[in-house]
Amino acid sequence: ADLVAVADAAKVQRFHVWGYGHGAAVARYLAARSDRVISAVLVGTTMGPPVEGMVRDAILGMRAKWMPVIEAQAAGTLDRSKLTPGDIVALDGGIIVSTLMLGSMVDYPVLEPGEIKAPTLWVIGAADASAMENVKAYEPKLKGTAVTLKLLDGLSYSDS
Repeated sequence: ADLVAVADAAKVQRFHVWGYGHGAAVARYLAARSDRVISAVLVGTTMGPPVEGMVRDAILGMRAKWMPVIEAQAAGTLDRSKLTPGDIVALDGGIIVSTLMLGSMVDYPVLEPGEIKAPTLWVIGAADASAMENVKAYEPKLKGTAVTLKLLDGLSYSDS
């Protein structure tokens, strides 16, 4: 809804969407839910659940650690003297936005490739071991969908 609101504010009726990593996860939901998306390029993301495995565990850990701090700050009851110096740097450096954005992704519903309406190029580095597990599970489900998989030989997540 936020991305469509930006398109509305820019007076753009139809558009292409590109995303990398977590941005690609968000972009695939947009490509599935909005008829305004002409095409999508999704780089370094998975199909199905928005996050899984170690990434999901890390996000849940981040959310468990930071949500009480965020809530205390919003309520005006946060005692910064009880935080470590590193936590203060993180708090002042944007951990709130990261925690809220990534934390919300854990709750997104599973999205199957067949739900994506717009022609979509799914790009994965073939040396991205965690993504390749997902590719093996979802590649057979791509036939008859709007999603085309492209593996980039020798590239990791960050290389892609």
